[in-house]
Amino acid sequence: MIYFLVRMMNFGIFSTRNKMKKSPSFLATILNFSASAIDRFAWRFGKVNRFETKGESIIVHRGLVSVRTIQASEIKRWNVHEEMGFDIVRIDFFDEQVVTWIDKRGDLLAAMRRLVPTKENNE
Repeated sequence: MIYFLVRMMNFGIFSTRNKMKKSPSFLATILNFSASAIDRFAWRFGKVNRFETKGESIIVHRGLVSVRTIQASEIKRWNVHEEMGFDIVRIDFFDEQVVTWIDKRGDLLAAMRRLVPTKENNE
């Protein structure tokens, strides 16, 4: 194993001496596409890290099983902190519980703005 790593270091894979700009290999391109395709498939059909609305409630999925159901009447206020590629949504409940979730695809933010738009706290 050590021989393999030393050999790779000398032939430019980990070398800083090799400053040529290399395009990703065909295999790396296919694997990267496959990872993003699997992620989209898991989000859409497997309901991994997905938020959806049913009636007056928001259902949080972490796979095929729902983890939590939030009723719109339980929410005291909520606010959003927008970042570069995702949103951080903080929800305050009437029972003084605070939940913070990362919303990568905007489905939680859309659900919150559809169900409880008047309780958004813009700070």
